[in-house]
Amino acid sequence: MMPFRIPCHESDARTAARLGMIPNIKNLAEAAVPSGNPARKTGKKRLAAMFLITGTIFLGSWASPCRADEPGRGAARRREPEAVGSSPVIKNLVPAGIGAERISGKPEKRRSEMEKFQAEKIRARAAAMLEKAGIVITPLERESMEIVDFGLGDLETMGLEIIVYENNDRYCAKELVLFPRQTCAEHRHPRVSDQNIGKQETFRCRFGEVYLYVPGEPAAEPRAVVPEKYRKYLTVWHEIILRPGDQYTLAPNTLHWFQAGDQGAVVSEFSSTSTDENDIFTDPNIRRVNY
Repeated sequence: MMPFRIPCHESDARTAARLGMIPNIKNLAEAAVPSGNPARKTGKKRLAAMFLITGTIFLGSWASPCRADEPGRGAARRREPEAVGSSPVIKNLVPAGIGAERISGKPEKRRSEMEKFQAEKIRARAAAMLEKAGIVITPLERESMEIVDFGLGDLETMGLEIIVYENNDRYCAKELVLFPRQTCAEHRHPRVSDQNIGKQETFRCRFGEVYLYVPGEPAAEPRAVVPEKYRKYLTVWHEIILRPGDQYTLAPNTLHWFQAGDQGAVVSEFSSTSTDENDIFTDPNIRRVNY
């Protein structure tokens, strides 16, 4: 068992009592032994000693250990009170790091609030597009809408917004929302197990125009507009154009990517079980991150 840590100097406890950190020793002793009691004088001394020991143990366990045999502590050292105005204070009574946590926590909180605000704006924008497509969603579905930027931090260019209606061990149903010229990065859905050969999915366009790219003869003049920094990670260029009412089915493990036209797009996805964590992206910088 670890022994109690007693401070090096009794004056620490007395100073702490003056600062209100532990009760005044004399007052505690007088309150504990009623006046008129024959043992008052002796009892006061004993209680005063007890409270002094308790106070020093309290300070020793929190502020000023004197064990020189603990790793990294070195020799015992004395803490001297230093004056601030007319009141003595004890150095290092606040555990190290508390102030730093509070200071660094403020920008973290502001950033978190900003991200929450931005996420709500994005969800509201996507919900308005779903409404244009005549698709009704519940408040819970809007709140749980996934905002996917693939960890690239470039949502307007590379990302999409997803509502998952159902995803179980037999099938999956989603709505995909793409803002104008927003792109879902190139990826495939590989075999997961002997029983799961990979996701087979059907895209049905509900609103806008979608440029879907799969293996095959490359389009001579593809309609997708892709920034140069992403172009090298797009390897299939056979173009399929989907307009409202059009649909296309992708076999498991098929490389594909797609982009919305100038109005944006809403696409309903019907598929076998979705396991996003198993998707393989061509761009090695991508992480499947949702907000």
